[in-house]
Amino acid sequence: MTQRVPTMRTRPQRRGVPKPVRRNMHCMSDTIVAVVGKKGRVVMPKPLRDGHHWEEGTSLVFIDRPEGVLVMTRTEALRAVRKSLTGAGSLAEELIAERRSEAAREAKR
Repeated sequence: MTQRVPTMRTRPQRRGVPKPVRRNMHCMSDTIVAVVGKKGRVVMPKPLRDGHHWEEGTSLVFIDRPEGVLVMTRTEALRAVRKSLTGAGSLAEELIAERRSEAAREAKR
């Protein structure tokens, strides 16, 4: 007797071969939709975990943005912060340059 997994159901394909479909996950090209379950739990789909090399025990950071929620590892989050800060220049240097240009304008008056 075959035991069915409760989270799976099958739907027939054109050739009559049943195709497993997950109830709480839907794929739309490179977008994966998952449903929030009891206690706020979301199962990260295996293709997503495999693609990002997230294994059991991996700590993930959730960043709430106006356009949505970003999910990344702590290492990826630190790298993103460092990248956003590089090339930004020193705030002190910017303030000094601004003050010098204001002083030069005042001296011309």
